[in-house]
Amino acid sequence: MAIVSVGWQAVLMFLDKGSNETTMQFDLVAADSDEADTAIATILTRYAAAGSLLVTGHNKTEKFQETGTIVIPSAADAQAEVDAKISTYIAGAGNKKATIRIPGPTAANVMVGTSGKNANVVNMGATAVINWLGMYQTGGIVTISDGEIAGLGIEGLRVTKSRRGG
Repeated sequence: MAIVSVGWQAVLMFLDKGSNETTMQFDLVAADSDEADTAIATILTRYAAAGSLLVTGHNKTEKFQETGTIVIPSAADAQAEVDAKISTYIAGAGNKKATIRIPGPTAANVMVGTSGKNANVVNMGATAVINWLGMYQTGGIVTISDGEIAGLGIEGLRVTKSRRGG
């Protein structure tokens, strides 16, 4: 099994006269990044002639997909409706906080315990949690939003979100 490129996507963000935001996704016919850029430029030009919303930005994404047989996870922890939600301070922003999530957390690696009340509390000293939070901290590889960097992790809990369709 291997993960391979299967094409490019663009998402345009729009704003209307009531400050309402909307997005539109395009599956691009493009062989590489340069062709994707050309396709996006064409979309923007044609929208300028056809639409009246303000284009506030766009994203270009290369899509990847597993090529082999996908094996559904069998671990009890593999539940899309469960997150570990970690509260953290935003670096340099005083008491301003943010939430970082770990979808489908592995209880043994992320939670204080695997059953009872401890299964609902994130172990802030666990290596997996420290490494996940580190991706958002100074020197990390992602930001929280608007370029914000995570500071000290405060606490975390297991939360279940509602799901529709299964």
